[in-house]
Amino acid sequence: LDKIEMPMTVMDPRELAASMLAAGGAGGFAVAVFNPLDTLKVRYQVTPAGHERSGMTGFARSILATEGLFAGLWLPGLSANAVGIAISSMGRVGLYPAVRDALAPSPEHRTPATMFLAGLLAGAVGYFASSPVYQIKTLAQAEAGTIDATSGRLTTGSRAGEVARFHGRSLVAGLGALSRENALFRGSAALVVRGALLSAGQCLGYDGFKTACRKVGARRRDDSDDSNAAAFRARFVVPD
Repeated sequence: LDKIEMPMTVMDPRELAASMLAAGGAGGFAVAVFNPLDTLKVRYQVTPAGHERSGMTGFARSILATEGLFAGLWLPGLSANAVGIAISSMGRVGLYPAVRDALAPSPEHRTPATMFLAGLLAGAVGYFASSPVYQIKTLAQAEAGTIDATSGRLTTGSRAGEVARFHGRSLVAGLGALSRENALFRGSAALVVRGALLSAGQCLGYDGFKTACRKVGARRRDDSDDSNAAAFRARFVVPD
């Protein structure tokens, strides 16, 4: 095959901002829609031994019967989950093209190693920035249950009898509580490593396959053809 000449690329700041906003908005919306599943997972994991014998399905039915769908599964940690994934997506997806172009301005010099490193760096930034918010999300979901209006104590859930610290409070209030404890980035190392590796693999799968399609002449007039194929491929390389 003849060598493909590709010009150097520098991402326009407005394009970068649009990319980050689109990534954040899409990620936040998707997570908000499926927050009940995330809440169910966390609540089931922190349930005291012996209370989960009916299995996750039975556990979900008991929550729906006593607390309802919205109060029991949809609302706990909802704002923190949406904001957290929005921030991490702005980093790992929105920042990726800019980081990749900074490492290899010319498309013909982009190697799998460059793509992997760009995804690793972008993912690390996104997940580090979102770490405090993700922590609020998990703490709120773990506490989820019905709150007595008079005492402020939980009457259902794994923390029944305790005063709710994060569930039922705003995201700002939760962040303030963690800040006072000097615990904003507690556990962030594990989240950053996981998120960086996840992003690196996904970006390599997507961008690498798309670049390979170009090099073998498989790119069609409509850019969406190889974009869709690459996205499909990336989902199997590193599932989210």
